[in-house]
Amino acid sequence: MAVLKLPYYDYGACPFEGCEYGEWIANENLTILKEMNEASAISFQIQKGERVTAETGVVITTKPGIAKILRPFKIGKIDTKPGDQISILTNRGEGCFKVWFAGNLIDCLADIDGFYENKGAIEFTQDVKNIWWVKIINSKGKVGWSNQPKAFDKKDRYK
Repeated sequence: MAVLKLPYYDYGACPFEGCEYGEWIANENLTILKEMNEASAISFQIQKGERVTAETGVVITTKPGIAKILRPFKIGKIDTKPGDQISILTNRGEGCFKVWFAGNLIDCLADIDGFYENKGAIEFTQDVKNIWWVKIINSKGKVGWSNQPKAFDKKDRYK
């Protein structure tokens, strides 16, 4: 059986309902780095109110969330049983999660929190820990990375 390797890199992920890449606006002054690494050299600075392009992102899961199965149900064609554990990797938005279960990477396990057909079947026992890096391009065409997406507005199409 395949083993989940950590950290898990989810390239292109936009990790919440309404999340979208495109034009974002800085809500504070920021330093944009050359690489996805906090020790990286500086690529450029952004001023509060500056418009940039958030081209894509990577959600890096360092510790998966854990959901324990309380009563049986199917995940696709896979039967679960009480005591099984699902590793939560990335929130995909709109009730969908990228997960690891029984040696399988499942891109969209919907409604894992039990609001619909799986109500009462799952108990969360550990929160996911991840870092979201975003590839930023400024108006001069300079490219860099930020792990501070909360410092930008317009990333949520519903707000």
